[in-house]
Amino acid sequence: MCLQRAVPRDLLPLPGGDWSRDYSQQSVSRVVARRRAALAADGQRVNDCVEALNFLNGDPRGFLGVRPSAAQLTALEHIEHAVFSDSPPSGWTESSKESLSAILGARASLYPDDSDDAMRVAPLSPDSVIAWPASAGSAELLACLPEAQADLMRGGHAAFARPADEVELEIKDTGRAGIYWDPRLKNDKQAYSDFIKELHSRSMIDLQATSPLHQVGIFFVYKKDGSLRIIVDARRVNQATREPPSTRLGSIAALSELQVGQDESLCFSCQDIAHCFYQLRLPAELRQLFGLRPLLAHEAGVTHTSAGIPVKPSTKLWPVLRVLPMGFSWSVFLCQAAHRNLLEKSKLKSGLVCEVVDRRPPPSLAQGNVLQDLSALITNCSYPLYQVSRVQLDVLPTMPCLSTRFHCMRLPMSNAA
Repeated sequence: MCLQRAVPRDLLPLPGGDWSRDYSQQSVSRVVARRRAALAADGQRVNDCVEALNFLNGDPRGFLGVRPSAAQLTALEHIEHAVFSDSPPSGWTESSKESLSAILGARASLYPDDSDDAMRVAPLSPDSVIAWPASAGSAELLACLPEAQADLMRGGHAAFARPADEVELEIKDTGRAGIYWDPRLKNDKQAYSDFIKELHSRSMIDLQATSPLHQVGIFFVYKKDGSLRIIVDARRVNQATREPPSTRLGSIAALSELQVGQDESLCFSCQDIAHCFYQLRLPAELRQLFGLRPLLAHEAGVTHTSAGIPVKPSTKLWPVLRVLPMGFSWSVFLCQAAHRNLLEKSKLKSGLVCEVVDRRPPPSLAQGNVLQDLSALITNCSYPLYQVSRVQLDVLPTMPCLSTRFHCMRLPMSNAA
């Protein structure tokens, strides 16, 4: 007996989707507008794939049915998933300005151009001067953090990960985050090799023979002195990790909120941890979140991995950052938590010392106040630490205690005044 298989409804031609939306009457932020544009562009890519399949099947007219079948809907879901999860094609070029704007978000104005407020992204050139830290990874991040945050770090990358379905939904809605590389580092093998050797010599990276979990990009912005600051494009890592807790910071603006008597003066002193983010050494497991582009062992100038495993000159190696990258969404929270914890351990936030943060009532340093000899600390991991007092600062042990604590943790200080 010959059994005949039922002939299913034709899968092709597939229907296209309507990805166009009219937002002309809505006023939205630049970030939302960019996400909507990315979504529309990816939607057009989905329709392009559908049209290509229909054309190859000999159906240039497209879908003429009333409603797609279950099989057609499933096929469309697969196409959408492939498009929205796809990495940018090799010809894709996101401008450095767009990359920096996406990384900084509302803080994009930190790097304005003097002439037209454009982003001051600095392309690397042979005569560029990079603002390298004299040393890096000098302090173990776990040892600097309070116990609650240290426990979180011990959980590895899984402790920071977002649910997979949540990440997939965001990729579908806004597209996969890009990774931007400085053009010279991307296209010039020798320049990239030299850059990796420099990172390795300064203990900013490990070299390993296994592929990391995520990759990041690197480019540069100008500092005030004309040198180049390294920017880590960790947007793809940020897309896969949870939002960090809010971080209380103190800025220079907080100085204007301090209160003193009319005829009284204030004394100032400051200390700065040199290249603060790059001094904090990541746990080994978290380094796998921040991989750079691979290269061969002979290009990196090494015969062993950072773990001491011998390798051949032709072995492919992946550099991974071993220090806290400034582009990681959790970096400010973790760095400030370490900063504040060191103050606590130095006993600087008790007795005669308190902390001043933005958008909080400032202390009064006026004569006759119960806290008249108070020394106020303005803490911000991205800026120098300022001490403000109504009395001469050399009378108070604050800064010596602080310097001693930081030096014990092997954190180099600069800008003492």
